[in-house]
Amino acid sequence: MKKILILGLAAVILLAACATAPSITPAPTKVAYATPDTSLAIPLVGSATVLNVEGVKSVQLYSQPDAKSPVSGFVYPAEQGKLLGADSSGRWVLVQIGDRIGWAPHHLFALTIAE
Repeated sequence: MKKILILGLAAVILLAACATAPSITPAPTKVAYATPDTSLAIPLVGSATVLNVEGVKSVQLYSQPDAKSPVSGFVYPAEQGKLLGADSSGRWVLVQIGDRIGWAPHHLFALTIAE
């Protein structure tokens, strides 16, 4: 009887050792983007539509009107939103597309300024 019990226990241990481990799917991580500096904007009111530029799949929004500043998000061709302002040079615009706000070069958008 003792021998059968030991053999049964050994079989259970061997089967447990050969079983595949349960797969653990890691939770998706949310990317932390920089907060845009809106204090640099000369206020404007209008609309902004991301242009479909050949070779451009997405447009990076930056935290400041400078391509070396941290990224605050991404927008995609044909997305529409608000024009919030421009920098003092007029080369960068501050836009809000959905819940994403940031600076981008003006030539990547069709802009309409409200009067």
